[in-house]
Amino acid sequence: MIRKNGLEPNIASLGNSGSLRYIMLYAIEHFAENEIVYLLEDDYLYLDGAANCIEEGLDIADYVTLYDHPDKCIDKSKGVNPFMRNGGERLKVFFNR
Repeated sequence: MIRKNGLEPNIASLGNSGSLRYIMLYAIEHFAENEIVYLLEDDYLYLDGAANCIEEGLDIADYVTLYDHPDKCIDKSKGVNPFMRNGGERLKVFFNR
């Protein structure tokens, strides 16, 4: 599917942290500081309009993700997120139709 969309995947066997380090260094070396770079795993699919959501988010924040991880919903006594209290972080969720 990736190749059908005109992209060539870079396949590596570096493990989770090794792959993250590799792609972060790659992005630093190959993209300008003002370019938008969005990192995603190989098993994610996005709906049409996802890029617009990212751009809109970057108008109001320095960091945007479309990933909703369970650590945003689990109190720190039961999870690993140190910012969790009383059922959730202080955050805003924006919905773009």
